[in-house]
Formats: sequence, structure tokens, C-alpha cells
Amino acid sequence: TFVTPSYDDKLLEVVAVTGCIHLAVSRLMNIRSNRIAQCRTVRIIIQGESSIPVQVDGEAWLQHPGQIQIVHKNRAQMLSRDKAFENTLKEWSTIKQETHGIWLTKDESTNIGLLIEIAIVLIKRVKTIALKLPLFESELHDYAKQASAHLEQIYGGEKLLNPCIRQKALDFINSIQTLTEETSLVLLKVKSSSEIIIDQEILTKLEHAISDMSKNLRIITKTSDGRIIRRENDDEDDIHFVHHHQRRKRSKFSLVTKIKRSKAKHKDDRELLKALWGN
Repeated sequence: TFVTPSYDDKLLEVVAVTGCIHLAVSRLMNIRSNRIAQCRTVRIIIQGESSIPVQVDGEAWLQHPGQIQIVHKNRAQMLSRDKAFENTLKEWSTIKQETHGIWLTKDESTNIGLLIEIAIVLIKRVKTIALKLPLFESELHDYAKQASAHLEQIYGGEKLLNPCIRQKALDFINSIQTLTEETSLVLLKVKSSSEIIIDQEILTKLEHAISDMSKNLRIITKTSDGRIIRRENDDEDDIHFVHHHQRRKRSKFSLVTKIKRSKAKHKDDRELLKALWGN
């Protein structure tokens, strides 16, 4: 007993085709096919020496002698291709790849090189103080180890590995930024505790390394699209603001001095007139 064919009944319609002519004519006229089975899976063994036509879900081909197995899998209608969307997606992918490729540019390599010099000093300071203070060893060991590992992937000891992969450089920046932040927190904890005794010279060197690293991470940073850029130093803006404020302050004081001098001059003139003409 055969059920009425349905699009999503999870059943294969196995029918017999007498030849290529029968297959071609069936596409033009409604010819009744000789149904063989309705099933989820069908295994067909083709014997002989010549190929025979096989059609599955509207797709036909000549199958060589042997064994084939057909399984029903399609449960959703095939969506039509949107060529406009495909072209837009291809253009967007091309533009994004041109904006920041796999390798760092010359300017980006220079920027990351400046961070590496300071990062080496910071990692060395952290490891040195960790040998003498268990708190630093327990809190910062993993962060320092991770930063060193990322550094070795882009730095060969004397210069950047050429070419330098962008993602590895970004991973290095993230790891050294995390190490800087965590070291600052541990340093605050140490300075606020009276029970922890540490050599002041080592502590001062570590503070300077953290300060230099934090300052350069504000100057050399990564953008949302993965580029490594160099921003203008914020300290320069502060200097311009101070100079502008000082100029305004001097201008204000000079204006007040002129007003006072003007009032004093008018007062002297009035007293002189009184002395000449009397009251």
C-alpha cells in the first residue's frame, strides 16, 4: 500500500524507469510511473556492464554498475540564492581583508616593537620580585608566564619575527595589559599591608616598570577592527591646557592691574583739581 506522495513525509519514492526516453518524456508529460517502494533508505545493486539512468529528487545521472545507497535527508525547501547579498558579502570580506590583513604593517611593527622593549623589563621585574615574595609568585606567576609565551611567539630575542602575525601580536598586547593590571593590584595590596616587608629598591623599579607600561599602553593601542595604532600622548594635551590656563590667568591679572591704575589716576586728578579750585 502506497501513501500519497508528500514533500516532507520522510519517504523516498522508488519508481522504475524503462529508459532515457521514458525519463525525458516524464519531464514533459504526466506519465504514470511504475512504483516499486516507499522507504527512508534504499540500496540498489546494478549488475551488468552498462550504466543505467538514476534520478533522485529531480537530479538524474548515469550510474555505473555496482551498489548505491540513497537516504532521505531533505526536510526543508531549497532556498533560492541571493546573488546581490553574495556580492555584497564578498565585497565586505575583501574590504575587511585589505583593511587589516594577516600580517602586521611596517608602522604596526614599529608600534609593537616599542611595547616589547618595556614589556621585557616589566616581566623581568615581576619574576625578580616573585622569587623573594610568595604573594607575587602565587598571584602573578600565571600572568607572567602567559605574557612571556605570547612574547616568544612574535619576538626572536633581537627583533620581531618576520613576518609577524597580527593575531599573535594582539594576543601579546592583551596578555601584557592583563599582567600590568594584575601587578598594579598586587602592588597596592603590598603597600597597604604593614606585615609584608620588601626591599624598597626592588619595589621602586617595579613601580617604574608598571608606570611606563601603563603610559605606553594608552599611547599604543588596538582598535575594534584589529589594527595597532599610535595615539597622541595625553600629556601633551595637559601641557597645552596648563599653558592656556596660565595665559588666561595672566591676562586676568593684567586687566585688574590696569583697572586699579586707572582708578588711582582718576583719584589723583580729582585731588589736584580740589587743590587748585578749592571746595
